[in-house]
Amino acid sequence: MDHGPSNPIIGTILGLACLAGGFALWQYVGKPMRARAAASVKWPVTDGEITRSQLNREEPKRDKKAMFSMTVAYAYTLDGKNLEGHRVWFGDHFSTSDPDHFQAAVKRYPVGTAVKVFYDPADPSDSVLEPGSNWSASIWYLVGIGLMVFGATALASSALVIMILGAALASAVGGSRERESDFDRPKPMTLDRTDSRPRSDHDDDDGIEIV
Repeated sequence: MDHGPSNPIIGTILGLACLAGGFALWQYVGKPMRARAAASVKWPVTDGEITRSQLNREEPKRDKKAMFSMTVAYAYTLDGKNLEGHRVWFGDHFSTSDPDHFQAAVKRYPVGTAVKVFYDPADPSDSVLEPGSNWSASIWYLVGIGLMVFGATALASSALVIMILGAALASAVGGSRERESDFDRPKPMTLDRTDSRPRSDHDDDDGIEIV
């Protein structure tokens, strides 16, 4: 069912909100995560051990599907400090209705498995087992771009609607003023063309001669 054109003001507000939110998500979440994921392949490596590995199942609410996530923890020691990491790959902290991806990771890292831990030299407590960029590390980057594109499209559509409405309003106002001007303008006098011959002094003579 067609509800007619959307409100341009609402479209403008929505477009600005999506542009601002998308830019913030892209700039402050997506880009740093991708950069850290790409840089992690050059991080130093140390030995570690898996201390916890399990698939988590969240009970579904009403008619929704069950959601799954994973918990993988590993211990490692640096400069005499015992540290613990919880990241298998960048962007792995999410839930999904398809458990296969997490089940595979849990099987790869059973408790007691010796692992290589990549850690950030600037912050050794920040670590990962599988370095490098992947689709989950880029998800917020792509979502931010998508929001910005949607916002720009909404703004462009709203601007077009506003231009069309403005042109229609200007045309209506101009036509109204022109009609008022025509109504107020004095009408020119017209000549009676029923008798266009020159009139003389004898034209008023009724045919009676006075002696």
